[in-house]
Amino acid sequence: MIFVSSCRPMGDDPEYYANQLAAKASWELVARAIVYFNDFQPALASPKTRFLPSQPYPFIRDMVDFCADQNGEWCALINSDIIVTPVMKKVLEKINGKKGYAAF
Repeated sequence: MIFVSSCRPMGDDPEYYANQLAAKASWELVARAIVYFNDFQPALASPKTRFLPSQPYPFIRDMVDFCADQNGEWCALINSDIIVTPVMKKVLEKINGKKGYAAF
């Protein structure tokens, strides 16, 4: 699964910064890849992570277009401060088992 999000520049808001870092750490355990629509942020970088330059507040339609271009691989649009657990992998297995096309 590819997680797709935008991110706030690090340092703008210390609480949000901490939340983004915690969320990113949880994503690393679940996602195959992570794509942020924004400028490179060193604190969020990892071998799994890509940054796509965009305007400061990217359009959701641009992120959805990116997802649609991923050759059928599951993508999740997710806010950059949302923590996930490894249970998300089981949810994906259930969706695939029911031949699902989308979930929210």
